Amino acid sequence: MTQGISDSTASNSNKFFGWWIATACFFFSMVTLGVISLGFTALFEPIATQFGWSYAQVSLASSIQSLVSIILLPLIGIIVDRYGTKRLLFFGVILICLGYVLLSNVNSLGMLYFSFVVLSLGSTACGGLTLNITLTYWFKRRLSLALGINSCGSAIGGLLIPVITLLVDNYDLKIAILIIAAGILVVLLPMAFVLSKKPNKSNSEIEDSDNTAADVVAQQNRPRKTASPAAPVKLMQILKNKVLILIMLAYLSQMLIVNAVSVHIMPYLSSIGINRVNSSLIASLASLCGILGSLGLGWLGIKMAKKTTATIAFAFTVVSLLLIALSSTVGSWVLAIYVVCWGISFGGTTTLQAALLKEYFGKNHFATIVSLLMVVIQIGGLLGPLIAGAAYDKWSSYQGIWFIFAGLALLSALCIIALPSINKIETHEPMLGNVKAINGKN
Repeated sequence: MTQGISDSTASNSNKFFGWWIATACFFFSMVTLGVISLGFTALFEPIATQFGWSYAQVSLASSIQSLVSIILLPLIGIIVDRYGTKRLLFFGVILICLGYVLLSNVNSLGMLYFSFVVLSLGSTACGGLTLNITLTYWFKRRLSLALGINSCGSAIGGLLIPVITLLVDNYDLKIAILIIAAGILVVLLPMAFVLSKKPNKSNSEIEDSDNTAADVVAQQNRPRKTASPAAPVKLMQILKNKVLILIMLAYLSQMLIVNAVSVHIMPYLSSIGINRVNSSLIASLASLCGILGSLGLGWLGIKMAKKTTATIAFAFTVVSLLLIALSSTVGSWVLAIYVVCWGISFGGTTTLQAALLKEYFGKNHFATIVSLLMVVIQIGGLLGPLIAGAAYDKWSSYQGIWFIFAGLALLSALCIIALPSINKIETHEPMLGNVKAINGKN
């Protein structure tokens, strides 16, 4: 009997489709972040130069992505519950390609902004939240590994920046953008077909395990526990939580800085005399080094408190901004250090976001809190590129705004330091129900 169960388990394991799902999510993350978000820095200067628009005007196009996310993200969960992820992913891919077709025919600022509305609708529809929901359908025990694969796709997406740069520099801008659209369609449409497959709920849990036959029998014979429903929590109760406010302020500032640097990194490097090819390599390597932050600080978060690890990640943001600000005066050699520090900062803060929230608030209201945080921090994503663009238009230099952002990053680190130690809180769940815990008092 045991042998039969073992053979069945091995057979199910061999047929498990979940790793194909994780691979498809990897490609979606790589393309949506690498081309649409990070890749815009390679299009920024050519668009501004060709049409004579200011940096602030072009920056607004990127900010539109954050504005659309603020509006659409709260609806993603509802749409997925009603229609599933299949339609959302196909619809997203089509909208992204349509957005680039519109972008290739831009002849006015209004047309530029409208094309980014369409692009943003598509990238949000098949972005991180949809992909993470898809992975939760397929994985249980090894969900964190699957999410890690998806996260690595985002980091590796930075390698597409030099590709976009070469296309723009060697072809007419319109042709280059149409090639990008065609590439996205060729890569993502087959991946959308892969992601449209639904798991077999009757055996997906056994398929996603490396249990022995004895473990399977024990799991089947284990009495089922009925989870007690979480007490309802009002929105204002969440918003008044001092711990959550500190985390939100830290990540709002971080997103402001990340979006500003992602959009303006190549224009900045060009302004200090670095050619576009080398600028694109620096931008892509900084993104690739995000793997160091994701894996390194993710591992460190297992060994020590999430608060301490998150503080380290935010400290790297401060160092990164100081390095990039000084590169125009000290020398471009400091950019080699910046690439590593920025990667650790970007990957580490992103990876620790969910872990930090779960450590303080548990899981009962986790989805509500994460959704709220994602909406709030997108406000920072909206403002960051605009502020950096306006600063360059006024000062004809980025150095001042980098120093200002370094001060903002320091405030973010101080917000994390101000969080109460987790051992001073009796349990995770009372964070939303106990006034003493909410205020972070002993």
